[in-house]
Amino acid sequence: MLTELKPGANALALDQQAGALIRSLGAEPTFLGYRGFARNICISLNDEVIHGVAKASSILKDGDLITLDIGVTYQGYVVDAAFSHIIGSGSAATKRINQVTQQALADGIAAIKPGVRAGAIGAAIQQTVESNGYFLLEDFTGHGSGLELHEDPAISNFGPVDHGPKLKPNMTICIEPMVMTGSNGYVLDPDDG
Repeated sequence: MLTELKPGANALALDQQAGALIRSLGAEPTFLGYRGFARNICISLNDEVIHGVAKASSILKDGDLITLDIGVTYQGYVVDAAFSHIIGSGSAATKRINQVTQQALADGIAAIKPGVRAGAIGAAIQQTVESNGYFLLEDFTGHGSGLELHEDPAISNFGPVDHGPKLKPNMTICIEPMVMTGSNGYVLDPDDG
C-alpha cells in the first residue's frame, strides 16, 4: 500500500485496493459494515483525525498527511493498526506533527510491561504530545482487541500513571495517539458514518 500513497492517488481506489489485499491474504476487512461503516479501511486526510471515509472525490496532493487505519479479522481474531504518511515533501509543520505522533506512539509502547496500569501508556503519550505543544483528542481511546474489535481495556492518551486496569501478559491492545494542533476540539462529520 505504501507505494500507492502518492500525488494523484484516489482515496476510494486505495480503500478498494486495501480490501482486495486483505481478502487475498485470507482475511476480512474488520471495519466494513461495523456500525454501518461503508469502507474497508479508514482513510483520514489532513485535519480529519480519525475514522475518515474514503471518497472518490478525495485525490491525494503533495503535502497531504494521510492516515490509514486498518482492521483485519483472521481466523476469528481481530487486529487494528494505523499509520500516517506524508504525501510527497510536506511542510515543516506536517513533518513535525507526524514525528511527534510517532514518538508518542513509541513512548506509549515503551511503557508497556506486565503489571503496569493502562494509564502508564497514556501518561507517556501525554508527556510527549503536550511537551511539544500539541493537544490530544480525549474523547476517543485506544482499546483491547481479540475476538472483537473493541475490547477492554480502554487505553487513554493521557495519565495518570496509576489509572486503569493492570496489563497482563498476552493482552492485545491498540494504542492510538490522536494528536491535534490548536486545541482538542473537534467536529463529527455526519457524512462519515
